[in-house]
Amino acid sequence: MPACASINCTNRQLRGCGKTFHVFPFSQPEILKKWVISMKRDNWSPSKKSVLCSDHFEQSCFDRTEQTTRLKAGVVPTSFKFPVHLQKCTKKRKQPKERLLPPDADIQCAKEPMAEEMTTPSDISIIQTDHTYFTKESPRAMKHKLDVTSAKLCEMKKRLKVSQQKTRRLHKR
Repeated sequence: MPACASINCTNRQLRGCGKTFHVFPFSQPEILKKWVISMKRDNWSPSKKSVLCSDHFEQSCFDRTEQTTRLKAGVVPTSFKFPVHLQKCTKKRKQPKERLLPPDADIQCAKEPMAEEMTTPSDISIIQTDHTYFTKESPRAMKHKLDVTSAKLCEMKKRLKVSQQKTRRLHKR
């Protein structure tokens, strides 16, 4: 007379109980792993005779077309009655406080000339050098600089490693 392997489930297979009992899917290791994880039992692995009752599956998971009730392929149990320490804690987030500027803060809009209004080359050069991320170099030159810098970095890492090994060997002596 098998009993359900779930925590806090006392269902046993009795005649006329109205529940179906389903063996763990040992032929499908991925699904078996999902079943064991969803049960949340530490250091437990199912035996060949371990079963779960129909209470732990949704009604849409069953195939009732034939005389016997079967589980559909790839179904994982979802409804368990876990103890309080195993239940998922869902805390609601507090609404963010509204941020207000202090009354003495002076809000001024910076009036910059629009690109359409500019006609002289000096105005364009002001905008181009205004930002710190602007560069006049080509992407190829920047890529070359990046490659040189990364090569130097690798070389310095090797030197650091060698010097650390030397100091370690000296300390051992």
